[in-house]
Formats: sequence, C-alpha cells, structure tokens
Amino acid sequence: AIVHRRADSQWSASSLTYPGTIAQREPLARADRWNFFYRLVFELVQCETREQLAQVALERLLEELGLAAGGVVTIESENRTGDPNVKLDETVDTVAAADQALPPLAVLATRQPDGESYHRVSDFLVRTLIRDRQAVLARNVMDDSQLALARESAARSVVSIICAPLRVRVASAVATAGDQPIVGILHVYSAGDERMLSDADLELAVGVADNLAIALDRHAANERLSHSLAQSR
Repeated sequence: AIVHRRADSQWSASSLTYPGTIAQREPLARADRWNFFYRLVFELVQCETREQLAQVALERLLEELGLAAGGVVTIESENRTGDPNVKLDETVDTVAAADQALPPLAVLATRQPDGESYHRVSDFLVRTLIRDRQAVLARNVMDDSQLALARESAARSVVSIICAPLRVRVASAVATAGDQPIVGILHVYSAGDERMLSDADLELAVGVADNLAIALDRHAANERLSHSLAQSR
C-alpha cells in the first residue's frame, strides 16, 4: 500500500541555499545531508549526457540509502524525434483513465544486484505519479498486484519502494505541483533483508529527483542551443 506522499523536499534544488556557519551548529546528520547534495550537484554539472546524469543521481541515492536496486526512466512525448529543438517539458501532461495506454518510457539508468535483471515500477505507479505529480512510498509491495514491479521474478521479495517524479519546475511565484510537467521517474526499492524505507528516505529521494530534473532540463537547453548555433553557421 502507498503509505506516504510528498510533493516537495527541503533538499530540492530551489531550497539549496548554503547555510554557511549555521551548518556548524546543526546536527551532524543534517550537515552530512547538506554535503551529500552539494557533492551530488558538483557531479551532475560534470556529466555530458542524459544517461550519465541519471546514472550519477541513481548511484548516489542508492549509496546514501544503503540499497542495491533502482532505475530512472523518462516519459517521452509522442512528438519527440531526437530533435534537440523539442523542449524537455513538451511531454505527456496526464494519464487520466486507468486503462489508458502509458506514454513511451525510455530507461536512462539502472542498478541491480548481480544476477538480477532490471524491473521498472508498475503501470499503476507510473499513472499515479503522472496524475498526482507527487512522490510516493509504498510498502508490502508483493502483497499488492497494482504495486508489484513489472515482470518481477521471485528472486528477492520487495519490501518497499520509492518513486519520485522528475518535474520541470515552472518559473512562477504562483506555480503549483499541477503546473510541473513530469518528464521521468526515479525509483529505488528495498528487497530481501534490506530495511523498510521511511518518509525521511522519501524526502531525500524527492530532493535527488528534483536536482536531476533540473540537470536534465539544462542539458536539453544546451543541446537546443548547440543545434541552433550549428544551423546558423
């Protein structure tokens, strides 16, 4: 069952204002979390491709949570043809009907234990994130057919799963979560004897997903600029 939902995180890029000397007086765990996000942003700005951006974000989140498996998928708009002039936020807006076909999904990054294959999140969770534009934490996944990973094997029993949308932030003081197109999904899950994930883990994942979404948006903007400059020559 879905036990927690989150629309925002204190670790989202829009909230990352370095606290300076305040961090000296904050609990060590919180200071470590600040350091984690600044290291993440530093690594993201050095990436050259969408795949590298997604893999770095996924790997760092899994390491911080102590997990072994997850993935990043993008929700591709039907008019995306590889032309860099197609903006990142020109993507599917909603999937309203429960039986409506999902938009095209492309896998950008995965990680799983040796000997196991990648399984993305269920169609139900994809539709839920596109519709609600909120991250979710689900537990007892194996007991709910709507939440079970797609084509999941019985190699390891999934304990809990976190799915966070990659949202294009709208530059407006009155913008709400409903104004933020979903361009992908970051998901991680605990399985076997790994621990049950918590709401604090969900907030961390939202922060990573928001920073990744901004990095992907900037990468797409740079590609459009390069494409335009090449055509003008």
